[in-house]
Amino acid sequence: MPQFVRQTAMPCTLGELKQGAWVQNSETPSGVRTSRGLASRVSVIGVIVQKSADASFTVDDGTAALSVRAFDAAPKPIAAGVGELVSLIARPREYGGERYLVLEICKRPKDPRWAEYRKLELAHFSDMPQPAPQEERLERKASEPAPARIEVPETGTKNPFETIIERIRALDDGKGADVHDVLEGIAHAEKERLLATLVEEGEIFEIRPGRVKVLE
Repeated sequence: MPQFVRQTAMPCTLGELKQGAWVQNSETPSGVRTSRGLASRVSVIGVIVQKSADASFTVDDGTAALSVRAFDAAPKPIAAGVGELVSLIARPREYGGERYLVLEICKRPKDPRWAEYRKLELAHFSDMPQPAPQEERLERKASEPAPARIEVPETGTKNPFETIIERIRALDDGKGADVHDVLEGIAHAEKERLLATLVEEGEIFEIRPGRVKVLE
């Protein structure tokens, strides 16, 4: 049965992605070294400031601006215009000294307050103890068993992440959905970890303890 492997997207600013050192890896994902860790898949929120005919665009979050590109054979046009707020899941890349993002997901938040929420979220994590330098972590990991990766079997055309998101939407009464009610209807052994991953990626938000809402 095919496996769906999802790498967590790190919430960060475009300034961190633009100013951090580029790390080129061969066996593990490449990315940008930031104070939050190695950013190889990221979640950012910003405003589109320029669009091109080839579906690429430039986004600015107040800390920096970066080009966002789609490399699909027939890229879909982005359903957002210049001046609109967007939430992105993307992978940082660097070529010829130029830093840019390869697009995976682009959404338009209906409520612009999501941008303020993200600023508060990033400020909160900035106040937390920072991770050890990469070299120290690698030495530590060499003597520890590798952590298990989340491998989720797909069921038909829908993966469990989509199932969780659809259930949150169905239970949301306008004030979010109760986490207990959401998980009660999910028959998956890793459902708590899957829900936590969606929160980390910014696809859903905990608007208050025990209640979550889909970013739309």
